Amino acid sequence: MSITEVSIKRPLLITVIFFTLILFGVLSYQTLNYNLLPKFETNSLSVSTTYVGASPEEVQTSVTKPIEDAVAAIEGVDQISSTSQEGQSSVTITLKNDIDTKEAQLEAERKIDQMRASLPQGVDDPVVSRFSSDDAAIMKISVTSSLSGTKLYDFIDLQVKPLLTNITGVAQVNVIGGTAREIKVSLDNDKLKAYHISVTEINQAVAYSGASFPAGAVESPQARFAIDLSAKVKTVDELRGVVVRENKDGSRLLLSDIAYVSDSQEEAATLNRINGESAIGLEIKKQSDANAVNVSRLMREKLIAIKSTYASTDFNYKIASDQSIYTLQSA
Repeated sequence: MSITEVSIKRPLLITVIFFTLILFGVLSYQTLNYNLLPKFETNSLSVSTTYVGASPEEVQTSVTKPIEDAVAAIEGVDQISSTSQEGQSSVTITLKNDIDTKEAQLEAERKIDQMRASLPQGVDDPVVSRFSSDDAAIMKISVTSSLSGTKLYDFIDLQVKPLLTNITGVAQVNVIGGTAREIKVSLDNDKLKAYHISVTEINQAVAYSGASFPAGAVESPQARFAIDLSAKVKTVDELRGVVVRENKDGSRLLLSDIAYVSDSQEEAATLNRINGESAIGLEIKKQSDANAVNVSRLMREKLIAIKSTYASTDFNYKIASDQSIYTLQSA
């Protein structure tokens, strides 16, 4: 029988078929994922490493070259290029077209982990990443408050950022601008020479002031309790009183005797402004399988709730860009 005959003789069957198609169409429409651009990945990896204070030549010799040698053994490598700047190393690995970038990334991380111990002290862990269209921020927000300086940065980083990160579909929240709190220890060279003490000794004393050590355990027939000897300083005054050296005559050389310790802030590396006004920026990145429009809507709702909760700090925000606006217009 032809389709026409089936439609006439069995109308109920045709009705069920069309109802099923409509039902699946509605369900499919409701689960559509809004994205401004289709998802795509490039066949390249990047390895970024920070070595604060090192010259470009030192970065090239001690960081960039060892990383290049390690990743050269990755299967499917087509080309390796690198850039060494003051305090920063960047290695770009171009792969052949038929290579799985996810597998290559895992292999690169394994190779770098194996040679991590050969890098100089003070080098941050190398970060291996691959470029994807999902890495772009879907929202950029500028936040202001009656708080200022390090208090505002800590408020955004420790209170606001965790609330936004917990939103369904949010992969990462980056803080742009602002200055974090920093305890500065300024050494007096004349006193260092007078006391015949090296910078290494001072560095060790300051490092130990933030450590804790196991001190055994206390046992009873019912339980066993571990004891830790905590040497962590909690205030700037306690840091000033850190013992750098104990002399044979029983006297002590304190950090405050040879250095000036101040509660300050980091030097600003990035600035964030909106409409000419200083503010702290937030970049919102979504998970790869998340709906950008839904994430944007939930983010706006959470910001309204945060503004109400922290009204005493005059918390306010401005959305500099929102990808969902262009996405919905395009749709």
